[in-house]
Amino acid sequence: MIITFLIVLTMNILSGIIFPISNMPQAVQYLTYLMPIRYFAIIVRGILLRGIGIEILWPQALALVLLGVLTLTLSISRLRKKCSKIRLSFFSGIILLPQSPLPSHTYNTYRP
Repeated sequence: MIITFLIVLTMNILSGIIFPISNMPQAVQYLTYLMPIRYFAIIVRGILLRGIGIEILWPQALALVLLGVLTLTLSISRLRKKCSKIRLSFFSGIILLPQSPLPSHTYNTYRP
């Protein structure tokens, strides 16, 4: 939970919401291109404060979609890799499932 807090706090600081990106060091400015909240903040400011539409904000929307697709692709590949490590045991028609946080009096098997 602390790691999540630190990641979200860092993303908020580097997104340009609190401090302008132009006042940050050059290396940090390049790092902000990897933060989805940067593009979201630009879109929200444009719509709410300036009243502009998607015809002007499409580069930010495209960047947000591309970051989303990249994140989804990476998470699917990690899930496939993790699932390939789990081997289900078949013993007389019973599939033994990995341990779950269920109470000890419940059975951890599935009969098809």
